[in-house]
Amino acid sequence: MRVHRFLTTSLLMVHESRAACLVLGCMIYPDGWDAKEVKRMCGEKTDKYTLGACSIRWAYILAIIGILDALILSFLAFVLGNRQDSLLAEELKLENKVLLSQSSLE
Repeated sequence: MRVHRFLTTSLLMVHESRAACLVLGCMIYPDGWDAKEVKRMCGEKTDKYTLGACSIRWAYILAIIGILDALILSFLAFVLGNRQDSLLAEELKLENKVLLSQSSLE
């Protein structure tokens, strides 16, 4: 049961760290929009966090969806892991009762 709890906790931490890294990436990514190459392609109105004449396409939006996915999966890992622990505890109690009843019959 302790191993299962450890696995549940580690899965939760993996998903949460994935979401945190994606959030950092999405926050840092626009910081480079003031580079010379971007200004040459998107116009002089381009600055940090302002794209000027360019637009954000599907990759950035998919990254944001990935953040939501990681957060949902971390929540599900925690909830389902705790539910599995309680089911395992009930199963072990039933097995112990069966073993005790069998040993008392002998």
